[in-house]
Amino acid sequence: MHGLFPPNPRAAMLMAIALLFLVVAAESSPSDVSRITVSGRFFVDASRRVRLFHGFNDVGEGDPHKRVGPFDGYNYLPQTLISNETRLSILANEYGFNCFRIGAIWAALQPAPNITDMRYLAALQNATRLLASHGVYFILDMHQDALSTLNGWSDHDGAPSWVVNRTKPRHPFPWPFKPGKAPGDVTEAVAQAFQEIYKDTHGGRTAWAAAWRSFANTFKG
Repeated sequence: MHGLFPPNPRAAMLMAIALLFLVVAAESSPSDVSRITVSGRFFVDASRRVRLFHGFNDVGEGDPHKRVGPFDGYNYLPQTLISNETRLSILANEYGFNCFRIGAIWAALQPAPNITDMRYLAALQNATRLLASHGVYFILDMHQDALSTLNGWSDHDGAPSWVVNRTKPRHPFPWPFKPGKAPGDVTEAVAQAFQEIYKDTHGGRTAWAAAWRSFANTFKG
């Protein structure tokens, strides 16, 4: 999992707590689905039974070159779920997948400064309700790969481009490597952008915290 986690231990711990907070039980589901909590090293249900999950990945990171929906955030939704409910039924009922990792993507939620895309948030909530109707749990993953599609860093967006654009790289991407010779995560430009988010140099950490609050307020129940 390539979530947006800070390098220092205290910040990493706080983000891990936030992610665990977003391990959510299906909202309106069959009677065998109960709310899941964490006890020590284990997930437990309302009867204090240890639960083991069979996971399926449908993060939906989004590709700006393949926009297909009525608004930008659509392409960041879990496509396996919304495009074919029959397939979801087969995965859940025949193959036994009972927990999906789906994306809660910062770039989709905040497409511009001080803007929260409520349509994306509502669509994501509808996707989780679809999971619930099949008795399936989900984990919301604020995913990224090399942070952004900006300047060819990655094929996917994690942080919004307006946040990343505020970083002025000391050296052009992909320094210190030759083009095509290194993944974006290890280049100086990407590392600098991460660090400036963590330091809130251009308001990135403040915006990031607001994104977490939006997701948490929507799914906390």
